[in-house]
Amino acid sequence: LGDTKPWFIHPAGMMGLVRDTSRPDVRCVKCQKNLTLTYEFMRRFVDSEVSDNTINALVNNWNEHSSQYNINSCEQVIYLLGQCKHETKRFLAFRESLKYRSYTAESLYRMAPTAINNGFQRKGLQLSHAEKLNYINQHLLNNDIGYGEHCFGSNEHPGKDYRGRGLLHLTHADNYKHCAQDINIDIFSNPELAEQHMPAIVLSGFWYWNKHLIAEKIISNRLTQENVTEVTRLINSGLKGLDERITFTNEA
Repeated sequence: LGDTKPWFIHPAGMMGLVRDTSRPDVRCVKCQKNLTLTYEFMRRFVDSEVSDNTINALVNNWNEHSSQYNINSCEQVIYLLGQCKHETKRFLAFRESLKYRSYTAESLYRMAPTAINNGFQRKGLQLSHAEKLNYINQHLLNNDIGYGEHCFGSNEHPGKDYRGRGLLHLTHADNYKHCAQDINIDIFSNPELAEQHMPAIVLSGFWYWNKHLIAEKIISNRLTQENVTEVTRLINSGLKGLDERITFTNEA
C-alpha cells in the first residue's frame, strides 16, 4: 500500500477483512492471552447494522493504541468493551442525541438542571424560573443543536458543542480540550472529529479510561456486578443504564 507495511487480505469475498501483520499481538500482562481484537469477534459483538468498514477501522485503531494507554489485561478489555457498547448504542452512535421529544420544559429542566443552568451562566442570562422555562420551551426543547450548544458549549468556540462523543462519549469542553492536547488530535476546535474520525473516536475513549484510572476500580479478576458498578460510576455518576452495561460486559 505504499507505506512499507505488509498486509494480509482475507479471501472471504474481499469483505474488507484486512489485518496489518506488522503489528505485534497485544498480550495480557497477567495471563499472556492474546488481547488483539479481530474483525470476527467484533462482528459478533456489535450491532448487525454496523458496517464492515467501521469494524475494521475500529479494530485497527484499538489494536494500534491499546498498549500505549495501558489497556493490557483481559479484565480491562472486557469491562471497557461492555461500557463502549452501551455508550455508543451497540457501536451505532459515536455522537449523543440530545433531542428530547417526550419532555416538557419543566421536565427537561428537572432532568438536567446543572447543565441547563451552566448554559445560562455562560451566556450571562439571569432569569427567573418562569423565564428559564420559557427559554427552554423556545430554544432547547426538541432541539438537538440548540440544546447541545446551550448545555455543552464553550465561549472559546461559539457554535460548537461538547456533547458525548467517541467510544465512551467524552463530554464537556474541558475534557475535550485536555484530551485534544494529549492525543494530538484537535477535537477541541473540531469536536466533530470525535464522532467521525476513527482515531479520535478510539483515542478519546482510551484517554478517558486511562486518565480516570478506571482499571484500578476493578478489584478482582472475576467478572462481578460490583466491578461493573464501580467502573460505570466513573463514566456515568448516575449509573444510567447499569443493567445493560452489566449485560454487555458479560457478552464481552
